[in-house]
Amino acid sequence: MGDSMYFKLLHCGLLSPIDVDGSLWDPRTAHDGSGGALSDEQSDELVNGTPGTFTLRAPDLAEFRTTLGAVVQLHRVEARAYRGCS
Repeated sequence: MGDSMYFKLLHCGLLSPIDVDGSLWDPRTAHDGSGGALSDEQSDELVNGTPGTFTLRAPDLAEFRTTLGAVVQLHRVEARAYRGCS
C-alpha cells in the first residue's frame, strides 16, 4: 500500500464512475492538500476529466490527488448509482 499510480477522472469528474483495480470508489471528503477548503480552481477540476494520482491507503481507503493539489478521500464501494452529466 502507499504506491501511487496515474489516474484520470472521466468527463464528469467525481460524478463519473471511479473504477480502479476492478473496484468502484466513492468520494467522501476533499481538501486543498493542506486540510483547508478547496480553491475555486481545485473545485472546477473535480467536475471535469482531470489527471492525478490514485494512492491506496488501506484495503478500502484511497486518495486521489490532482495536479492542482486537491486531495479526495475515496472509499471502496460495492455499487453506486450514477447520474448523467452534461
